[in-house]
Amino acid sequence: MRKHFLVATLAVAIMTVFGYRSYLSQTKNEISEFALANIEALASGDFDMPEWYEKRMTRNTDCAFV
Repeated sequence: MRKHFLVATLAVAIMTVFGYRSYLSQTKNEISEFALANIEALASGDFDMPEWYEKRMTRNTDCAFV
């Protein structure tokens, strides 16, 4: 009986710790400086599109399958 009580107490303690850590990770609203710099660069248009992306986004009207 005592062994079952200890196992149950340990299980409840572990679930409490994991639940609290999960709660903390969901309520955290911090963004790293690197992510903020990327967001600002994208918003300001301060970047160049890669050449492969520009070619892909421009439609080729000579293609028979378009």
